[in-house]
Amino acid sequence: SFALENEHDQAMAAYFKAYQLMKGCHLPLLYIGVEYGLTNNHKLAEQFFNQALGIAAKDPFVLHELGVTCFQNQDYIGAERYFKSALQEVRKVHGSVLSSKWESLLNNLGHTARKLEKYNDSLFYHQQALVLIPMSASTYSAIGYVQSLQGDLVEAVEAFHKALSLRRDDTFSTTMLNFVIEQLMVESPPF
Repeated sequence: SFALENEHDQAMAAYFKAYQLMKGCHLPLLYIGVEYGLTNNHKLAEQFFNQALGIAAKDPFVLHELGVTCFQNQDYIGAERYFKSALQEVRKVHGSVLSSKWESLLNNLGHTARKLEKYNDSLFYHQQALVLIPMSASTYSAIGYVQSLQGDLVEAVEAFHKALSLRRDDTFSTTMLNFVIEQLMVESPPF
């Protein structure tokens, strides 16, 4: 409840107490790391995630959070490695049908692939995320962005329109839509 109220210090104190009471359990360490990440202390977050990983080496939540930390540190190769490991562990448990709670993992894989200029992989992961949560404005926006980077401007316009139909006040989609339409006007000759 402290974490939901953004009371990070109190949440960490509760998680530290939980760790003392539940020796050998990795979850308090994971959540301490999450709280440090939310307060932009990525080095401490990474230390706690690594401690949690030492206890539960195949926990997809820990792997996912380590991937987020790598991404924030601009270590995109490390992020991709952790995200793919997390996805592999999730698929071992759930098979090919994933729960909607893993949408963020797929989108994070898509963002990481985009940063590594693996645009087809990026689109693939974002489209998988869209299967899990079909009405996600941010996923449509991410798809439009990747399509614009690939030069698929008409498809990008459509994706940004879908994002804006779901969230009208999305400034990124609005800005990108205007940019892509300007690019289309430059490339397309007038009638």
